[in-house]
Amino acid sequence: EETEGTVILYQGEYIEPLFHRASAGRTRDGIHPYLVSVDSREDLESENYMTFDMWTPEQFTTLIHQLAEGESVMPDQIPDSIQLIGREEGGYVTDIMIGSHSFDGEAVREALDLPSAAYTLESYEGNVRVMCQGQGHGYGMSQYGACKKAEAGMTAEEILRYYFQGVEIFCPEP
Repeated sequence: EETEGTVILYQGEYIEPLFHRASAGRTRDGIHPYLVSVDSREDLESENYMTFDMWTPEQFTTLIHQLAEGESVMPDQIPDSIQLIGREEGGYVTDIMIGSHSFDGEAVREALDLPSAAYTLESYEGNVRVMCQGQGHGYGMSQYGACKKAEAGMTAEEILRYYFQGVEIFCPEP
């Protein structure tokens, strides 16, 4: 009730208040100037912060084929041909090579149905094993981090200003 009717603006325009369950320990720089990577190490304590999964080379290539745009990634190339090319500061994958194909890290996350784009793919007993950190896209406010900040005494406005940099917050008159 105390925040009902509150609006958040950046340079006079309403923001897109992106949020996620828990970051990989840092939020991501985003598509909007108010989405700046900030420390959210409380998230490391969240339930299911770290998850693991594994696929055979055949399973992995079946999932990746939808991204390959007509070109095939062959099971005999997997897992040896997987290379993480780019990461953001918080560990979120931006670019990945699989075989001779370059892919967007977020697209691979979606194809593999991973809980976060902060992942590592590795060879494990001839299979592909993934370790994922965090839950959600990592942009904007971490729900888990915000809850922990509130428990530590931060106000809703302070939390919003922490996760959304350079914004103006307008609250209705009581």
